[in-house]
Amino acid sequence: MFNVGLTGNVAAGKSMVAGWFDEWGATVIDADRLVRDAEQPGSPVLAAIGERFGRHLITAAGELDRPALRRLILSDDAARAALNAIVHPAVREARNDLMMAAATRGDCIVVNDIPLLFEALDPAAFDAVVLVDAPEPLRRRRLVERRGISPNEADALLRVHLPAEAKRARSDFVVMNDGTPDDLRRAAWDVWLALRARAARHLAGGDSASRRSLVALVPHAGDEAFLIGGTLARMVEAGVHTAVWLVEAGGTSADPPDTLRQATTALRIGGLRRLAADPGALADVLEAELRRAESHAALTIGSAPEKPDDHHRLAAAARAACARAGLAVWIDLPQGEPGAAVALDVRPWLDVKRRAIAAYPAPPCARAASGVTTREYFRDSAASGLRADLFSA
Repeated sequence: MFNVGLTGNVAAGKSMVAGWFDEWGATVIDADRLVRDAEQPGSPVLAAIGERFGRHLITAAGELDRPALRRLILSDDAARAALNAIVHPAVREARNDLMMAAATRGDCIVVNDIPLLFEALDPAAFDAVVLVDAPEPLRRRRLVERRGISPNEADALLRVHLPAEAKRARSDFVVMNDGTPDDLRRAAWDVWLALRARAARHLAGGDSASRRSLVALVPHAGDEAFLIGGTLARMVEAGVHTAVWLVEAGGTSADPPDTLRQATTALRIGGLRRLAADPGALADVLEAELRRAESHAALTIGSAPEKPDDHHRLAAAARAACARAGLAVWIDLPQGEPGAAVALDVRPWLDVKRRAIAAYPAPPCARAASGVTTREYFRDSAASGLRADLFSA
């Protein structure tokens, strides 16, 4: 899991960026939402706030009077510290629970949306820190004009945060929000591309990923190369040398179709070839080619053994060749099928997968395009000792 801290001083536009990161495939944990959850009516946190600051801060409906509490803590540093001592432990526990759940699912990128990250936490605890920033006069104007806050209260809110200048040098990425919303979205997208590249390398073993190779052995009877397009895109982004081989029975190893080349170009895969041989010799031919290629792992498209069609026979030959070559092979499974060794999170690469499918509209891929799954499931057919991301560190 790649752990990102997202922060920004008040009215900088951090929440907009968090929303886009969620749209593009991150798991977003919103600290402000966790605070509101912790302060729900009837909660121990709300009771402690009422006891410490007075019952007048709790409305007749049992809810926290947030504007009144904000005015109190903005004018009293000791009160603000006391409130943090009540709320922060509950928020920290809830965030840790969500982080553990994300790690258990195998989520790739977790973005922690934390307004006071630098003020309350250690930025070194994150794999990357993203700061959303805007000039202070512009942020003050947003508070007054958009949120209806008085100028004096806006000034007090601005003083709660450390100056942005001190945060920039300690951030991995700075997204400036001093233009239009479209400008902000483009800047956020550039940062997102950098984050997902870092995450891919991190999850595939760091620098060692560039010394590894992966080949997808696709039974051409099914034309299903990009049902695993998200995994292929993730491996390419990690720096793994990734290839697609079309496996065919009979005929000659002619050039792949142009549409397939366009699709692999969308995935930035350079290794595309077509391998054909008589059915009885196909496993032998594949074994020899796999040994020559010195691949570290292979992917194949799964097939139902109770349906011994051409697709199944080609997939079986591919797995037999991998076993003879001593190569770990990971078999694609339909979503939800039992026996999966790993469910790879491919949400950050769905845009790449969709482009590949659009470029190669074979029937199985065209069907998948209407419901692209956020995870791709695999079974390991060998005692490979590989990590769940298909590669060992």
